[in-house]
Amino acid sequence: MNIIIEGIIFELQSQGGISRMYQEILPRICMQNDDVAINIVTAEPILQQLPLHQQIMHIQLPSWPYRFIRPSRLLSGFRDFIRIESEIVKLASRKKSIWHATYFIIPKQWNGPRIVSVYDLIYERFPNLFCLPEENKLRLQKRRAIINADKVICISETTRRDVVEFYKIPEEKTQTIYLGYNSAFRQMPDPIDQKEKPFLLYVGTRVHYKNFLNLIKTYAKWKHNHEINLVVVGKPWSKEEIRNIEGLGLAKNVKIKINITDSELCRLYNNAIVLVYPSLYEGFGVPLLEAFACGCPVIASRIPSTQEIIGNLAIYFDPLSIDSMQDALDNSLDLRHDPKYIQIANNFSWDRSAKEIFRLYQELL
Repeated sequence: MNIIIEGIIFELQSQGGISRMYQEILPRICMQNDDVAINIVTAEPILQQLPLHQQIMHIQLPSWPYRFIRPSRLLSGFRDFIRIESEIVKLASRKKSIWHATYFIIPKQWNGPRIVSVYDLIYERFPNLFCLPEENKLRLQKRRAIINADKVICISETTRRDVVEFYKIPEEKTQTIYLGYNSAFRQMPDPIDQKEKPFLLYVGTRVHYKNFLNLIKTYAKWKHNHEINLVVVGKPWSKEEIRNIEGLGLAKNVKIKINITDSELCRLYNNAIVLVYPSLYEGFGVPLLEAFACGCPVIASRIPSTQEIIGNLAIYFDPLSIDSMQDALDNSLDLRHDPKYIQIANNFSWDRSAKEIFRLYQELL
């Protein structure tokens, strides 16, 4: 069985996010099935190491068309055309191959089965937040991929329902395959550093729909902010974030952790009073599983995907209400580890994700 993975996501991301899904799942598919050959196709420089396994090959398409067209803006309108036609020429001779799009590129001339993975409908649900020309282009590209695919993999029932509703496609064309979490995340016997100040934990990116600004505004008004820090795991502060944090008088209370390992993040989950998850919308929410696997309580926005993944085991708040978020922070001080956290986390695994995706490959062939 030949699987062609459109690998643009490895050109767009240096770590984490969507690419983490393929880093975890593709080697597992190979370990579970000796007769699978996976080819990851890229056309531009990749920003991270590709998934590793002897059954995974990298096909790097020629870059010469890009070098001779300047300025680069002139290229952007038909870069996908060059990429797709090159891929077709290179791969057309492969029989019984499945095309699996990581980021919404599906060639119209591909004769075999076509799969696209959809992670969320944030761009569609919040068009006012994503209105740059390249974001509008991505929306159109995503629509074409979903319409032309034989099967649409969705990472949650929330995403699947959104896809069916928004694109008016048959439900049977969609399939929910949940994500997993790394086994490095677990409860530690003695994780607490007595010298460390108690802290709330925030993990992930901080773009607008993540609602991070509302979180720090809430934290600035919270009566316990001088006793309890806010620890943030992610990229370095932007200049605007530094201005906001300093303007709110939080420079000594909000700490940033950059480029930490999974084992370091595991210790943070184990030490944290609570994980705060204030997003306006999510397709899934891997940090929720990581936190629960470590026995860390969660307070979160009342959004469909979070309720789908962890049910009633979180304290929920209205993400647009500072008062509601403050109440949740107050209530979080009484939370303790619940054995059900681990049970919920154990319902999800990358091994299971890999088996379900491979089963779908088999059905399509």
